Amino acid sequence: MAMKDFSFVPDLGDTGTISSMHFGQLGNQTILATANFNTGMDLIAVEPSGRTQNNTQAFQSRRMDTKATETPTVCVQIDSINRVVYGATCDGSIQAWLPERNQMVKMGAHNDICSHIRLSPQNSILISSGYDGMIRYWDVRTHQEQAQVNCGAKITAMDYNDNLIVATLEGNKVALLDIRNPTRIVSTSPSQLSDDLVGIVAMHKDEGYIISSLDARGRVEFVRDSSKGFTFRGHRVEGQQTEAYAFPVMTCHPEYNTLVTAGYDGTWITWDFYEKQKVTSSVRFNNPITAAAFSPDGKMLAFASSYNWYRGANGDPAKTRPNDPSFQSKIGFLLCKFQI
Repeated sequence: MAMKDFSFVPDLGDTGTISSMHFGQLGNQTILATANFNTGMDLIAVEPSGRTQNNTQAFQSRRMDTKATETPTVCVQIDSINRVVYGATCDGSIQAWLPERNQMVKMGAHNDICSHIRLSPQNSILISSGYDGMIRYWDVRTHQEQAQVNCGAKITAMDYNDNLIVATLEGNKVALLDIRNPTRIVSTSPSQLSDDLVGIVAMHKDEGYIISSLDARGRVEFVRDSSKGFTFRGHRVEGQQTEAYAFPVMTCHPEYNTLVTAGYDGTWITWDFYEKQKVTSSVRFNNPITAAAFSPDGKMLAFASSYNWYRGANGDPAKTRPNDPSFQSKIGFLLCKFQI
């Protein structure tokens, strides 16, 4: 991955914590949608701007539109087919934003925080999960709930890829579901990690999933052959005393066997999870990396650096306070080269 091809969104404004991002298309325009705690949902336009010194495609970005929500937005998805941006909020509601009409429609709600949403375009379904322990399925054409399943415990993280739905449950358990039979839980099993689970990502082709825990450990699990699973450590700052930072943000490259993890230490790391090795890591930012996403073609990685309150309202007393300009949220883009 080319470390020097960074670019940042100018004039981002005071977004607060950026909690989620997702690439899509609105017409012919490539869009990065972001969810944040202050302004709700933002649309970032990403456009070609010539070539870099390395003769790779250069891009520029600009904040194109924003839509406020009554409570902080924690997750976002773009439906490129229907030209809708979906947001999950802290009051449990799921909002459908139609930017071209400047219209917001409430689809429905969970009984507690709706923490994650994932779009299944081929099934015309939006999947949502919440602290109420429910996974709900919404028809994106009618905005009506189609089905639901109770996982029996608070859902702390959820992801979807191909047919596989994966969710981490309070009590350090992992639930697997198949979107082809959405109301049946395929399995619920205890995690191999000892600390509380904070993140999960589904691998391509229903191969398995990757989880991460509060003590900065991750584990790769293969559904068809559990003997291939392994645990790894990441996001540690070496010194007189090693500091370990959780990495709840994880995303897989759409083509290669590459995992990106992003953590409270303010860095992201790329891994080859088949070779079981770290590939490269980023510079360290003042704030944690709170969101990351690959573009659908895998040529670009977007990431957000923002304060997420993991050190409390006043930040670390030994460091700059979070209301200092050095703690202002940033959204960056990185061009990806070859097999990152």
